[in-house]
Amino acid sequence: MLELAPPPGHGGSERALHEIAAALVRSGARVVIAAVETPSALRLRSSGASLVGLDLDTRSPLRIRSNARAVAALARAEGADLIHARSAAAAAAGLRAAEETGAAFVTTWSEPEEAGMLARPLFDALAEGAPVIAPSDHVAELLRETRGLGTERVVVIPRGADMALFVEEAVSPMRALRMAETLGLSEDARPLILSPGRIAPGKDRRLLVRALARLKAERGADFTALIVGEGEGAQARLIEAEIAAARAGDVVRLAGPAADMPAALMLSALVVAPATEPQLSARILLEAQAMGRPVIAADHGAARESVRHGGSGWLVPPGDEAALAAALSAALDLDESGRAHMAMAGRALVRSRFRLEDTIARTLEVYEAAASGARSAA
Repeated sequence: MLELAPPPGHGGSERALHEIAAALVRSGARVVIAAVETPSALRLRSSGASLVGLDLDTRSPLRIRSNARAVAALARAEGADLIHARSAAAAAAGLRAAEETGAAFVTTWSEPEEAGMLARPLFDALAEGAPVIAPSDHVAELLRETRGLGTERVVVIPRGADMALFVEEAVSPMRALRMAETLGLSEDARPLILSPGRIAPGKDRRLLVRALARLKAERGADFTALIVGEGEGAQARLIEAEIAAARAGDVVRLAGPAADMPAALMLSALVVAPATEPQLSARILLEAQAMGRPVIAADHGAARESVRHGGSGWLVPPGDEAALAAALSAALDLDESGRAHMAMAGRALVRSRFRLEDTIARTLEVYEAAASGARSAA
């Protein structure tokens, strides 16, 4: 089994790869991961898989051809009967290698399609997966509309939450205390609004900052908010500037990545994901709900499938600062009974549709069917 890792910085996709690789290794399979040797990629070794350094993140036709030769040589050396590409750039090399070696070729569509002469062939290759794994119904619908790919080519496998890790009982008081100290919350008893996830333009935390400033003007500084995640330095600077312009530094700040997300969620009163661009998956919303936290998200993309509006949280119109502020205020005003009912609804939703073990089982079924088909055709 040969996995072609996503480019550096795609944390959610790297986590999904780690989970699948670990499951394969537990089943007795040999797994090789081709990835750029960044610190985050090197952590993939803890899955038990072997890591081979290979930079697949390119749009250069010459480098893609070179990468295809390297992937094909690796597949032959390892006896890999399946190649799984988790990005468009990796798919461009992986498809050629699969055609050359006869290995099955599976892809996961986990990034927005880009326009342009150099990008088009990469996404054409990504669409050649047999099948293409879509991490949400939203992605499957996009592929039907833009690529003409139907259910015979696309398999929807949502990202799942690990309900053994993302549960209050699993977070010890000491872990919660350490995380509170790390996030600078040890002496702040105000309810915490947490906004986790990569710092990127489509996530639009600047909108969140403006909504929080509006909330502060309406009810005072009776809450604190943290934007937790890693990503683009330019975006972080824009958010910092927005906080300063809104004079909201007493209620919101950037806190960098959180190494222990279950503990961070444990400290929170609610979780918010105000993305102005439709997201292809919504894992953090699922993990928050598994922890029993009410969530607020923009009403589009994968979030629409992952939140029960009025049940486990709120869906607000994308880009609507006033609606976001109103939902934040409603969440902060929940009484104990209201919070308990939302916690039960969120956990029930995750348990019924978004369990990590189901995600893993369905992915392994896809792998087995694809590899069996390739072996039969050989």
